[in-house]
Amino acid sequence: MRKSMNLKNILDIFRKRTLARDLALRLAAVTTISIVLLGAAYYFVSVTQAERDLTQQATRRIEELADVLAIPVWNLDDASIEQIATVYLQSENVVAMRVLDDTASPMYESLADEPDTIVETRPIIYNEEQVGTVEIEVSRQQVVDLRQNIMFLVFGIVVVIAAAILVAAWFLLQTYLGSPLTNFTESLNSFAGGNYSQRLDSMAQEEFNVIARQFNAMADQIQARDQFLEQRVADRTKALTTSAEVSRRLSTILNERQLIIEVVEQVQAAFDYYHVHIYMLDETNGNLIMAGGTGDVGASMLGSGHKISKGKGLVGRAAENNVPVLVSDTSKDPNWLPNPLLPETRSEAAVPIATADKVLGVLDVQDNEIGGLKQEDVDLLQSLANQVAIALLNARSYVDLQQRADREARITSIGLKIKSTTSIEAALQATARELGRTLGVNDIRVILEAPGTINNSQKPD
Repeated sequence: MRKSMNLKNILDIFRKRTLARDLALRLAAVTTISIVLLGAAYYFVSVTQAERDLTQQATRRIEELADVLAIPVWNLDDASIEQIATVYLQSENVVAMRVLDDTASPMYESLADEPDTIVETRPIIYNEEQVGTVEIEVSRQQVVDLRQNIMFLVFGIVVVIAAAILVAAWFLLQTYLGSPLTNFTESLNSFAGGNYSQRLDSMAQEEFNVIARQFNAMADQIQARDQFLEQRVADRTKALTTSAEVSRRLSTILNERQLIIEVVEQVQAAFDYYHVHIYMLDETNGNLIMAGGTGDVGASMLGSGHKISKGKGLVGRAAENNVPVLVSDTSKDPNWLPNPLLPETRSEAAVPIATADKVLGVLDVQDNEIGGLKQEDVDLLQSLANQVAIALLNARSYVDLQQRADREARITSIGLKIKSTTSIEAALQATARELGRTLGVNDIRVILEAPGTINNSQKPD
């Protein structure tokens, strides 16, 4: 049962097409063809040599027989001729004989039952005179037997050697080729399953080492790309989270100054930019006045009243055209304006803070790496800038509403205090006092003119 199971396993292995099986079959086929060709050559050489030996043997026999029969044929001694013929017919391979006299009349004749023979004929010479003719037939059965034996031998050798080579080649190939390929296949399957850390170990064969090195190099590139994409996804998720958080905070801030400080600090902290600042547009002269910046540099620029003319530099261009301006490498942009307080700037993006076609200001971001700012950064900053614009409008609207409410409250308060007076003089005094408080002035006068009188300032010359 165990032997049959082993044989069944071997047959199952050979039914499954593998590289080891194919190479083993091809090697066995080449070996078989080679052995068959060698066997065929051996067959033809052996048969040809046997034919030649048999022909030479028949020639010797006929020549010897012609010499022996010379005297009996001369003497017409039939008994001696028969006796000699009987002896030769009993010798190896001679199966038939005919002896003729000089008139071609048979003196002795023994026919052969074999169809495949070699026929040899010689004249019988006595005293240099032909006295008769002898003819023999030599059996070719020896050659036929040799031919069959060689065929069986070659066939047996081919089968045994081919089977042995097939099995040996398969096991050798499976050991030295199948195992590395199996390892390679398992590694590929693991890699395809998402295990990008999978690598191939060094192998004994240089060919497999080349494959292993190429695979490992490819795996390094794919793993690096996968990590890069994962990092981009993480950065994008962080950016979206930060944007949502900034939006949430902006919606609660109604003070413009506080709003600007919060934006620059949040953006710089969230994305680790080199520097962030916001410029607000002065509609009276078109200049962009710095309203907020990060770090000591931002404080210094704010203290010096840093401003940029509209249309000048990245910030001015963004405000003038109401479109973002990105410079990934500041050293290659002739229109970029360097700032001595920010010497490490290598890339910069200026994004307009605008609602519809009205520009309120510019969000300016700088990084200390070439290519540190990309289009995806600009897209995110533009989204933040749009939210900042809305928040700025809300803050300004809130201030306007608050101022209007204060004015209305003061007017109402003044009206109530005037109503509470009991005389014109008291009413006038309350009016002057409350207007002074409201307007922030110390000297307010109320001048009453009697009917029919003319103010001195209005008297005619």
